[in-house]
Amino acid sequence: MTEINSFAELHRVLPQIETMKTDIEKRRAWRSHAISQDLRDQIATPFQNIDPASDTYKERMMEMFSMLRKKDYSFDDEGGSVGNVENYLANPIPYRFGDPALIGEFLMSYGHIIKVIGDHTRNLGRMPRVLELGCGQGALSHFLTRSHLDVTCLDISASMTEITRGATRQAHKAPQVVTASFEGFEPDGQYDVVLFYESFHHCLNNNAMVAKYRDALAHGGMLIFAAEPIVPTVSPFVPYPWGLRLDMVSLRAIVLKGWLELGFQRPYFLQMLKRHGLAVEELNVQGIHRCAIVVATRA
Repeated sequence: MTEINSFAELHRVLPQIETMKTDIEKRRAWRSHAISQDLRDQIATPFQNIDPASDTYKERMMEMFSMLRKKDYSFDDEGGSVGNVENYLANPIPYRFGDPALIGEFLMSYGHIIKVIGDHTRNLGRMPRVLELGCGQGALSHFLTRSHLDVTCLDISASMTEITRGATRQAHKAPQVVTASFEGFEPDGQYDVVLFYESFHHCLNNNAMVAKYRDALAHGGMLIFAAEPIVPTVSPFVPYPWGLRLDMVSLRAIVLKGWLELGFQRPYFLQMLKRHGLAVEELNVQGIHRCAIVVATRA
């Protein structure tokens, strides 16, 4: 394992890895590097003894983002263009990864989510309304919209929502596809399910987003947080209640892409949901991170 001991070294190593030709080479390089404990402590120390729900905590986290990124955070970086849409539709996620085990893990996670939704909404007597926040390239949307669900798909990127429209052409019921931020979107009525799949970790205002989308739930509706980076209390990758993840894949996204890649320690995350009056249940498949689900139900 090669340790990285400074911001300067991190800013030198990440672009070097990015020049590698294949994703397999890049993944191998990311796994062989890690930031040192000293650098990890340097990043984590400013957040000690600060209320993680406070504005001060959030402001310091964004100052740390700017140090890593070498520029301030911008929504525009999250919603960048992806180029040729048809190329993405011809070779969609997860098949694009070319790794049968990884493809299987993604497909298992999609099935697990749909099963949880189906079990929860079985007795509604109508098609369940589902709001998918952060649909990305529509990989999960493709399956949701063919599963007898009334789906609204939302993403901040116009390119992503264009891909999602293509990915859901064969939907049982055509979805509503919306280009908007989580903060800017105004829910249309109430939903039986509000779903974050690998997307809540982009929410800087995490408390506010829980409150907003709890209020968008119908009576008995549920928030689903699926495949989110929720870690044990002691974790080298999230050494504070919540904040920027410090694994190499996340640091690459922060430094080179400008994406907000957050993680949450489990006690903080679950307590945050309970503070908003939600009943919390964890529905995991042992050994498969993408099948880790937290369900928060509105009474």
